[in-house]
Amino acid sequence: SPNGKFLLSASDDKTAKLWEMPEDRDPLTLRGHRNWIRAVAFSPDSQRIISISQDGPARLWNATTGQQLFTLEVPGDQFYSVSFSPDGRRLLTGTGSAANVAKLWDADSGRELLTFKGNKARVRAVAFSPDGARVLTGSGDGTVKLWDATSGQELLSFSGSNIEVRSAVFSPDGSRIATGGEDAIVRVWSAVSGQQVLTFKDHAVIHLIAFSPDGQRIVTATENQTATLWDAGSGRELAALAGHSGEVMSAAFSADGHRLVTASTDQTVKLWDMDLDFGTDNPARELLTLKGHTDILDCVAFSPNGQRIAAGSRDRTIMIWQAALPEQVTAWHNEANAQALDLPSVENPRNRKNN
Repeated sequence: SPNGKFLLSASDDKTAKLWEMPEDRDPLTLRGHRNWIRAVAFSPDSQRIISISQDGPARLWNATTGQQLFTLEVPGDQFYSVSFSPDGRRLLTGTGSAANVAKLWDADSGRELLTFKGNKARVRAVAFSPDGARVLTGSGDGTVKLWDATSGQELLSFSGSNIEVRSAVFSPDGSRIATGGEDAIVRVWSAVSGQQVLTFKDHAVIHLIAFSPDGQRIVTATENQTATLWDAGSGRELAALAGHSGEVMSAAFSADGHRLVTASTDQTVKLWDMDLDFGTDNPARELLTLKGHTDILDCVAFSPNGQRIAAGSRDRTIMIWQAALPEQVTAWHNEANAQALDLPSVENPRNRKNN
């Protein structure tokens, strides 16, 4: 509609639908980094965002106003990975080759609390266990280490190869660890014993790996322009999310597991329906494409409350979008009306069962 509040769509199912568009669709843009953004993460309460960049310092932001709160810095080094603790009180960062360490910080003051020493290459991946008692580091030498988050003591060290680990995550129950990297192999380990319990081959170099909130699925973001969903128990491929025209650099599930967001070198963010329909050729349906960045996207995050999506780009900015989908206002079940409208179809998955 001319005022931007409504969208009219037509479909091959012989219906025309009127949608009310969510307010505040324009993104909030965070500016301050002097080089490209490597990673972003929301705090557990969705009120803050931490970002790291090739310019060196990590920056903490108010996710609502865009105000920068403070910076973290390791002189002479860069951050390659970052994560909030489950209670939002601590931050975990991984550094580059100048130090090869992970550091724990107070998320309210920016005070350094602890250093985890032992990695022999840059720390490309960091993560907290779901209970916050342990931290995980993945390194450029292919090594994964598990640490006590209070004492800094190394608990386990394991490796599947000498190829760089680009991403390492805990399962939602904390019992497993999944890793991926340049060798395109997904490895799942016991977080208790460090034993490898599952391995399967992806189609290309893995930039990021993540568990679904229920722990039943794994998603990989890869350089072959696709994010792939896998069964976390068997390694069976479930669906390929094909739609980007560039490498998929990052992916994140919504907290309820019903949606997935991806970011690509094609400068777009895409939102996908995770209520898979295996009766079709493409079980995972694309819902929205978000645009605005002017360079490659390297990272994306879903806020824990499911209301916002943040993406960081090599254009040195972070954009925050509202994640709400259009709400259906009404529908006309009339073949003539539907065929007369030359418009793309837009569907809200919450209304799918009513169609």
